[in-house]
Amino acid sequence: MTHKIAPSILAADFANLQKDIEMVNSSEADWFHIDIMDGDFVPNISFGFPVMKAINKHATKPLDVHLMISNPDQYIQQCADNGAEVITVHYEACTHLHRTLNAIKEMGCLAGVAINPHTPVHLLNDVFKEIDLICIMSVNPGFGGQSFIENTYMKLQQLNSICQLKNHQPLIEVDGGVNTENYQKLLECGANVLVAIFSEQESQSVYFLRAQSINRIDVVNIISHGTSGYADDSEEILDEGNDQDETSKSKRTKKLSLLDQFTTNLNIEAEQGNIDPLIGRSHEIQRVSQILARRRKNNPLLVGEAGVRKTAIAEGLAKMIVDGKAANVLSES
Repeated sequence: MTHKIAPSILAADFANLQKDIEMVNSSEADWFHIDIMDGDFVPNISFGFPVMKAINKHATKPLDVHLMISNPDQYIQQCADNGAEVITVHYEACTHLHRTLNAIKEMGCLAGVAINPHTPVHLLNDVFKEIDLICIMSVNPGFGGQSFIENTYMKLQQLNSICQLKNHQPLIEVDGGVNTENYQKLLECGANVLVAIFSEQESQSVYFLRAQSINRIDVVNIISHGTSGYADDSEEILDEGNDQDETSKSKRTKKLSLLDQFTTNLNIEAEQGNIDPLIGRSHEIQRVSQILARRRKNNPLLVGEAGVRKTAIAEGLAKMIVDGKAANVLSES
């Protein structure tokens, strides 16, 4: 099954909501993920049905509505009336979950159930075949910017075991902390709907990763292998030594191939209009440099002369990778 990407509207620019909606309309994203919070079930308030109605007016893709609220049964009709195609309620918020799921289906919508990080997946056993989508919360619901909870991978594997046992395959969504560094492992563990970051830079750069046979992490892994610390310039970072034995030559050949493939993919996606070439390029430079900085256990935000120098080195190397010039440096080393 091809996975779906659902940008969370919660991170959109609400002063320019139509612009952001149209951006997702024109992207490779599949759904709009709409988080409705009541300040009771979760410690935050987002927006209500007037905003959802406005989103629906301009959206050309399905609305995936996530009700992070107490007493969700009271609002199922309004969700459906305002364009929801998927309605997800929380297991923890429903007294009569079976009844709630059937009420959603009666509205002609897909019925989803979300479970918080502390809730085990086996608690869905008795209603499993009534569920169209299961949302695994990989952060505690209510606020953005939280760290991804690693136990999510194990829950996905457990959920897949239940799917096989029950002979029923609902959509499996992961919500919270999904990024370009963990999305591949989430897909491998069985997720097929990813709630993504919603921003112009991410939306035009992150979505093309779904079609790539290699991503920036692979590139950085190869470049970083065998190196330690920062060199005085980016050329030295790329150079693993001057020895020309067969092992070193093989490593360089692999590096050249990976860098060439990564840069080619980036250029093709830009030419096809899947990403804006300027936004895509600047974003790749930023992300690759961040990864390189973290790999060397240096904070890219570190102040002071040393921090500025090391961040500049990472950014310089990232530019070379994205522009395809790193291959030239490698071939000359």
